[in-house]
Amino acid sequence: MSKNASENKSENKVKARPPFLRALGRDEPPEQVTVQGRTYCRAVIYKHDSWAATCRYEAVTPAGEHDSIIVKINRRQPVFFIPMKWVGRLFARREAAIYQRVKDLAGELPGELPEGVPAFLGRLDATTVSHVFVPGEPLAPGDELSAEFMQQLRDLVAAFHERDIAIVDLQKCENILKGDDGRPYLMDFQISWMLPQNAVGKFPPLRWVHRIFVNSDDYHVLKHYYRFRRDLMTDAELRRIEHKPWPIRLHRAVVRYPQKLRRQLLVWLKIREPGGKATSELNPERGVERRREGQ
Repeated sequence: MSKNASENKSENKVKARPPFLRALGRDEPPEQVTVQGRTYCRAVIYKHDSWAATCRYEAVTPAGEHDSIIVKINRRQPVFFIPMKWVGRLFARREAAIYQRVKDLAGELPGELPEGVPAFLGRLDATTVSHVFVPGEPLAPGDELSAEFMQQLRDLVAAFHERDIAIVDLQKCENILKGDDGRPYLMDFQISWMLPQNAVGKFPPLRWVHRIFVNSDDYHVLKHYYRFRRDLMTDAELRRIEHKPWPIRLHRAVVRYPQKLRRQLLVWLKIREPGGKATSELNPERGVERRREGQ
């Protein structure tokens, strides 16, 4: 058997996700959407997993401004008889609120370059959000990053922290986009943490939780320095990453077995190959696909 035939046979061992493991069940994202009075046609489905379907849409009538957009439809599909649309509404509401709080980083004026966050275009319905498309690629191991890029990433995360937002999901390099303009971009804030800007936000336990998330973000930024530009790190920073903060250690201990069970379920359903790696799924999201290309 030839190498290509063997690879194709291996790929055919896995199946597409069943409806209960897709945010929209048996449905696909709509072929067309209307955003701020303009009609867009679906061009690319970047991912459709358990929590969201994320797509790029192109304007039917290009006008040079916001011709390409991203539409993210959060979970709507029940899990068997358990309603889950409330989760999609929660994610969409949180993400919209975060985009509103960082809108000064988004370059909303025509022709103005964003500073690391795409301009938010609003909620299309209770579970759907949209923002401007930023050309680029998610980071992957082996990428060559400049010292300027790394400093911009550090400054961008600090800008979120100044606005009482912790990104939380920063540990994976594919959650960071390297724009075609050479700048880092952050988006996809489903599980990010935002401290309320009212009396509730001054409640000491909430501020303590906020500090934990902020410190975890800072630790993960250093981990990205370690992966990509270790030569830029100080001795103190190198020593710091040798000791994971206790909340990160606790989180990994708590989620280790549920994650293992989830991987085993995906293998049992033949959605992933033995080993349970996300890279073995059919049509993985672009960040995972880049990781597979580097294997």
